[in-house]
Amino acid sequence: MGALEKARIYNPDQPTDGFYVPFNPNTLTYSVGSNLDQGTVPRTVTSPLAQMQGDPTGQTGQASLSATLFFYTYENETTYQDVRKEVNRIRTFVRRSNDGNGVISKRIAFAWGTLAIVGTLEYINVSYQMFASNGTPVQAEVSITIVGEDPDITASSINHAASAAIQK
Repeated sequence: MGALEKARIYNPDQPTDGFYVPFNPNTLTYSVGSNLDQGTVPRTVTSPLAQMQGDPTGQTGQASLSATLFFYTYENETTYQDVRKEVNRIRTFVRRSNDGNGVISKRIAFAWGTLAIVGTLEYINVSYQMFASNGTPVQAEVSITIVGEDPDITASSINHAASAAIQK
């Protein structure tokens, strides 16, 4: 049995600019369709990304990956950190609008084993579940949803998670 592989979140344009999650998720939800928000029937669209990934038809779908991540920074009554510092590493990827001239979306990649997606962070929900005696949050459950193109359309995307190392 090999070493435990950690899930990673990183900037796909700078793969070493990222971090490993402290605890791997126990569930990932993966959806593919043309309009995920309205639950319409999935369809394929012509995509240069799919062609680059080795799909000769140039077809891919819109994909969504949702995961719940856990962060814990409490060691004992006197040794802990504010867990929001760790949560904010993900928040930097949240899709944001600029001054009305369009949307500024920092791309995000999530990779764990052979599962990977590159897209935009559309949703984050944080539940703080444990607090130090002074009220500092030390445990958080963070639900995220990343929307991008469907990488599972082609076998060449498998093992994407192992393609870039993050510096510790």
